This record gives sequence, structure tokens and C-alpha cells, in this order.
Amino acid sequence: MKARVSKRGYIVIPSSLVKEIACKPGDQIDIDERAGRIVITPIIRRSRRKARIITDKITGLPVLTVGPDAPVLTSKYVKDLLEFFP
Repeated sequence: MKARVSKRGYIVIPSSLVKEIACKPGDQIDIDERAGRIVITPIIRRSRRKARIITDKITGLPVLTVGPDAPVLTSKYVKDLLEFFP
């Protein structure tokens, strides 16, 4: 994926990547240089969303939710989180 650097040094991250890492406007990211590469990592705030218990519509059992806009919990997302918090 390609992007351009503006005259002022701004870089626009493609929206598909922003969605992939579940960033929202106002979220912070860490930018680092490693072996000549720029590495951008989202700073995950554990208290960003308030979790609550609801009743599952299908099973009728209590489940934990953080809302409809929560990131999809994929195996890749879990793996990335586990690597982020060693």
C-alpha cells in the first residue's frame, strides 16, 4: 500500500488500515523507526470502552459487551494484542 508525504510532513493512513487496527479519531498511535522502517502502532487504552453485561438474544445467557462499534475479535487481533502486551 502506498501513501504520499505532504509538504508539511503529513502522511494519510489508508482507511482500510485504520479500520484493521480499530483506530478512531482522537486515538493515539506510537511512531517509531526500526532498521530504516517506520513502524506505527496503536496505543490501546484498556478503559476506552465501558464493558457491560447483557442478555444474549439467541441463548438467553449473560454475555459481556463493549458496544456495537467494538472491533471484531479475530485470531489475528488476539495474536497482535498478545504481542503488544508481553
